[in-house]
Amino acid sequence: MCRATKRRFIVGSILFACLSNSPAWAENEISTPLLPTANNFRDIAGISETHGGNGFVNDTRYKGLMRTGVFYRSSKLQELNSKDFNTISALGISLVIDLRSPYEISLAPDLPLPGASLVNHNIYAINPPVSPPIPGDSPPLIDSTTEMTKYFHDFYRKFITDYKQRAEFKLVLLDLINTPGAGLYHCTGGKDRTGWVSVILQSIAGVSDSTIMKDYLATNLYSEKYINEFLVKITDPNKKIAYRILAGVQEDFLQAALDQVVTSYGSMQAYLTQGLGLSQADIYLLRAKMVYYQTLPGQAQFSGNAARGATFLNALQNSPLSGQYSNYNYYLQAAIDAGTLAGVETRVGGQVHADAAAYLLRQPQLIDNALTTLASGQNLKFGEGKAWLSGVTENQEVSSRSGIASSDSRSSGLIVGGTHRFNENASAYVGASYISNKVESASADADIDNYLVVFGGRYALAKLETGPYMGVRFSAGALDYKSTRPLDYGLGTATGKTDGKTYSGRIDLGNIFDRGTFTITPQLGLLVAHINLDRFDEQGSELGLHVNGISETIPSLLAELRVDLNGRQFGNWLFQPSAVVGYERALDTSNVTSTGSLYGYPISQESAYDSRDLAKLGLGVSARNGNFSLQVGANVMAGENINSILGANINFSYTF
Repeated sequence: MCRATKRRFIVGSILFACLSNSPAWAENEISTPLLPTANNFRDIAGISETHGGNGFVNDTRYKGLMRTGVFYRSSKLQELNSKDFNTISALGISLVIDLRSPYEISLAPDLPLPGASLVNHNIYAINPPVSPPIPGDSPPLIDSTTEMTKYFHDFYRKFITDYKQRAEFKLVLLDLINTPGAGLYHCTGGKDRTGWVSVILQSIAGVSDSTIMKDYLATNLYSEKYINEFLVKITDPNKKIAYRILAGVQEDFLQAALDQVVTSYGSMQAYLTQGLGLSQADIYLLRAKMVYYQTLPGQAQFSGNAARGATFLNALQNSPLSGQYSNYNYYLQAAIDAGTLAGVETRVGGQVHADAAAYLLRQPQLIDNALTTLASGQNLKFGEGKAWLSGVTENQEVSSRSGIASSDSRSSGLIVGGTHRFNENASAYVGASYISNKVESASADADIDNYLVVFGGRYALAKLETGPYMGVRFSAGALDYKSTRPLDYGLGTATGKTDGKTYSGRIDLGNIFDRGTFTITPQLGLLVAHINLDRFDEQGSELGLHVNGISETIPSLLAELRVDLNGRQFGNWLFQPSAVVGYERALDTSNVTSTGSLYGYPISQESAYDSRDLAKLGLGVSARNGNFSLQVGANVMAGENINSILGANINFSYTF
């Protein structure tokens, strides 16, 4: 990714992070239409201001907000007028669950909604006793207020104690899980059986007990007009009091059920899993459908790549992975319960891709350190050539910084080539190289094979052994890139594979000063390194990314001072030690940003390496016996945020 494109992507990512909560805020206001011919119709997400609520969605545990348009509750749908029918048909409802008995349905069948499946789950499990057409859930005729209250207490307790009703409630919840669109459930008055389903759902969502009770009691306001019209027809004062109890709801009705939950199972969670037989995955799926969490555990405290990873995990709540039987859904809901993202925020974004690119941009320096003496053409006679082989290795450890994981990079390889001296002033060389690289960061690793060709030359004003000179070097490489990112916590391992290219060019100006027993060579140079990794799609995990291509170019200024002592003869061997100190200054930011996306949600990650200034110290010794030479060298580099960069090389050459 070029610098300008990277800046645009980062700006876009910041805007995305700021807007990632927008789905919850966009749904924050309750705007469910009131239906005069289905008086208790409403969204379970919250209550309108005119019916006892605040007009906004309910909040939940862990800073969640109820989503609107997911589940609706209602009274029977038999009496819908054309306006209400059209209104409810436009809500995207794909499933209508009728909680009534077959007998009740036969008296007042639903009007079918277009595009919605209709299923029946008889909560009574058998037909209730015949009763007159009155609002509510049709108990036997009872005139006593005491008996009516007792009837409803027993009625509500059976939601917990009756195994047939529990089985039907389970099926209701499973149907709501599996419906692709919005779900609607209802009974006759939409208050008791429907009310208990709503209590279950809101409990799963994490709505507070007081809000659940308030929403439950809102039936008395939503159905007030209908209840009054019904009661006005009853002239007996005693019956009117009893039937007011029948037509509405009371706090003690619901409390009887809640107390029975504790008596029978100890908690609502146990009722869900033991009484209804729901799995934890079922519960998590329902919760994800109903609730959007504005912030995830620890998200506000994260920075850097970890913050971007947490924002990405948050945004995926609005992706097809959420509210489904997916590994992501189970992980995220469990993480919310546990209060920690468990490090997945650092692994999900693919930092290793950025670290790999950043490391490969430094690879030309590894080659240059090995070729310093092999490629110069010094100590060759006019017309002579030298064949050489170099083994190189390097280890780079970069410490973590501000939410960005540390990285460890290793490489080893061979360079084979030859140098030819044309005359006193000029030489040229060409070589081929294979370097194996391994980059590890954020629990992931990337294995990269780099196949390179390198060529260059040197021209001296006087001669190659002394005085001013200019050197040039070019390289081009083909990359074979493979990455493995274990995400843990059931999220699988994301693997990727792609190709790429590397290019680099270097020009140096130096001067060799011969001081008799040693030479001093100051040198200034400009190095330009470029990498291009093709885009690829990760496999093996639901959170595998569509990784965008990486295209980066970094220019650097180089300054070196090299000291070579004159050789000492030991038998047939001539030994010559050397030392070099150097400084490298990146002319642009030296870190690399990788980008990717999933379901249209972007994520960017920065490399751990971000040092614009590097200092180098190198030591070497060469041994020559006739036409054969052996050289070993080692160097160490230090810079900001770098634990160490250690490199070594061993060179063999033969002059002919």
